[in-house]
Amino acid sequence: MTVTTGHFVAKILLAPVQVAYLLGRIRIIIPESTQRVLQAGNVMVVSNHPSFIETFGMRVALETLSNSAVWSIAADDLFVPQWYEAFQCIAVSRAGDTSAKRTNVKAFRKQDAILTAGGMVVLYPEGTRTVNAREHVLANDGRRIGVCHTDSVKRAQEVGASIVPVWVDHGDCSAPQGFLQGYRKLFFSQPPMTLHFGEVYKGDGSQLSVAEAILAAGQCRVQ
Repeated sequence: MTVTTGHFVAKILLAPVQVAYLLGRIRIIIPESTQRVLQAGNVMVVSNHPSFIETFGMRVALETLSNSAVWSIAADDLFVPQWYEAFQCIAVSRAGDTSAKRTNVKAFRKQDAILTAGGMVVLYPEGTRTVNAREHVLANDGRRIGVCHTDSVKRAQEVGASIVPVWVDHGDCSAPQGFLQGYRKLFFSQPPMTLHFGEVYKGDGSQLSVAEAILAAGQCRVQ
């Protein structure tokens, strides 16, 4: 593999998160049955999106829980186009025009290829950080998640992938937070970032059922 500027930047941004994980600043709470599913591969992980830094924390955690390649679905305006492969991201668009449709067809094909090869794809189905979502689904304990976009979930189900919901708890995310604040919280906030993995999702891929599954994962207390 040719090392590009994108690969170099990805390594630089991931390195502090890997250190944080080694220092116990990223906690993983996961049922044994779910861990076995992750180890088998062909998995889509669906998670809430409270900030930015959990996208790196999730990748680092998943790479320790399985031997699968871990890719994430990301907006097509997040990086320069040449960097998506380096960051192991699949570009998607919600613009609705012809160009966006071509981008999304390509994204579905990439997702299919990763999953059927035994890999793992992470989706943040809110499509934005939770605080920026226009509408939310609420849990009884006050937690909330933005209304979910689930076309990618349904596509993953069509190729036989297991869907694993995760609730990310990273303290107060009531205001938009960039990477710099995310790194600071990752090392110094209490409690540390916690990834609550739920049981494998068996629903119909609807917006409400996916949102409810992610919220339910946050109630998992298995050690």
